[in-house]
Amino acid sequence: MSTKNLSLHCWCVVVAMCAAATAFAAPRMEFTNTSHDFGNIWDVVTLPCSFSFTNTGNEPLVIEKVAPGCGCTTTTLTKTIYNPGEIGTIDTTFKPNATGQLRKIVTVLSNDPKSPTAKLTLTANVTAFVEPSQRVVRLPRVEHGVGAESVIRFTPAKPGFTFSPTVRVHGASAKYVSATLIPPAHGATSEARSFKIALSPEAPWGDVQAFITVQGQGAADHTLPQRPHEIKVPVLGSVQGTLRANTTLFSLGGIEPGGSFEKRIRLSRRDGLPFNILDSKVSMRFQGAAFMMVPLPSGGYELVLSGDSGDYLGSLGGTILVRTDVPGEEVLRFRVAGSVRHPK
Repeated sequence: MSTKNLSLHCWCVVVAMCAAATAFAAPRMEFTNTSHDFGNIWDVVTLPCSFSFTNTGNEPLVIEKVAPGCGCTTTTLTKTIYNPGEIGTIDTTFKPNATGQLRKIVTVLSNDPKSPTAKLTLTANVTAFVEPSQRVVRLPRVEHGVGAESVIRFTPAKPGFTFSPTVRVHGASAKYVSATLIPPAHGATSEARSFKIALSPEAPWGDVQAFITVQGQGAADHTLPQRPHEIKVPVLGSVQGTLRANTTLFSLGGIEPGGSFEKRIRLSRRDGLPFNILDSKVSMRFQGAAFMMVPLPSGGYELVLSGDSGDYLGSLGGTILVRTDVPGEEVLRFRVAGSVRHPK
């Protein structure tokens, strides 16, 4: 091979090597570990956990987003750009919002071309520090103008827990729901306490949705100081009268992106007489829902809520108000519950 051809050959090899090096230049996000198990914990604790990573690539690593899966997990990241060889840490704080075996995911998005999405997993077996006798206070179908009552009991896991007599009530129907502490029987030694939940006779026709928050303080261990604790319990039910519906809730459940939904509710008069629906008002976060009121040959109406989620992600919650010509039940309230989310 001539000297000229050899020089040309060497130059081509160098160019090819540089091109190959350039092609493989990229950031690389490698975690020391991607899961952490807190083990057995109380629902009153708040626990930290850190996930360390290194940019093992040869280009700057850019962390575009760190997204906790729910509100019980928060994250902290001091900066978003890491040079080759640089070490970083994603700090998380976990505060249980439920009991039992919990699994929470933190999603990390970066410019790592090989693994642009990383999943960090937090697990725990959570025990309630104060156990309610029922997870949901479900009121039976309540007659319009009558009201209803129920009792719920809270039992602390450790002695020395004290309850506040004040109960906070919130939610759409909070105006009509009350909760009061029932005084313990004379000579009672248990720290468990009962509360009376009452729905006012003035509650309007329709879905009942409220939450009670019982407050108190106690310590998980005798060596620890007492700490405030809150227990939140939903109160659900429906108020009906002359007009009857098989349900007052459009329960749409979980829908995948691009999926469709349809829910039907049958509405009629208890005495079988005819009535008219005058108009309706739909208030939902999702704007693509269609609502129809279809008269039935046998009397009454079928209420139909339907839609196509398209590329929407998020809550389908809302309220539908239906106006009728029935005296005393001119406005009917139906609640909408559901969400559009990617499958787990």
